[in-house]
Amino acid sequence: MANLILPFTIWSGAAPKHPISSILLVPPLSIITGSQGGHVCLWSISERSHSRSENTTPSASTEHHAPLHVRPRLVMAGHQATVTALASVLYDLNEAVVSVCSAGTVCVWDASDGLCLAASSSRLLEEYSPTSITALPDRRHIVVAGNHTDVVVLDIWKMSITSIIRGHNDWVSGVFPCSLRVSDEDPVVLSLSADGVLRFWSVGIGVQSF
Repeated sequence: MANLILPFTIWSGAAPKHPISSILLVPPLSIITGSQGGHVCLWSISERSHSRSENTTPSASTEHHAPLHVRPRLVMAGHQATVTALASVLYDLNEAVVSVCSAGTVCVWDASDGLCLAASSSRLLEEYSPTSITALPDRRHIVVAGNHTDVVVLDIWKMSITSIIRGHNDWVSGVFPCSLRVSDEDPVVLSLSADGVLRFWSVGIGVQSF
């Protein structure tokens, strides 16, 4: 019978500081945050219950707005630099979250229990200093941009770069999904660069700019 190891942490007086550098809302009631210290935190959102001693008659202004309670559930350690971007993905068809840090490391986390499902063996994207990511519709591939003129398409299942998109002359400051489509198969991604150039890319078998 295999031994089951359950790691846990006991905070000494107070939990560690978590200066937030990136944030992602995961439906229905979870928040994922990345920190300057390299940690990723999973938070749960719930309605705050009223004690019996409180007035049980809701006022007109709060009748339809129950107070929400946000509390940390898990702290995941896997990065050694600021976590700059997060995205919701699928990993082996299960809900997951991918995080990237300024040093170029990529990690994939189980969205329910915080287990690290995959991590780049080295600073996979170190050259690109990632600052922005977005998931493609298959939720297996992500588009990564950062302090570089290129945009990268990454397969998170294989932890490998599948495409490098070139066309900007300055650092790409952000990438975003777009509802436009060139065909039924190829999604479109919008990229913005520091020199004010906006480009739409058809990300498919062949990457096209238009």
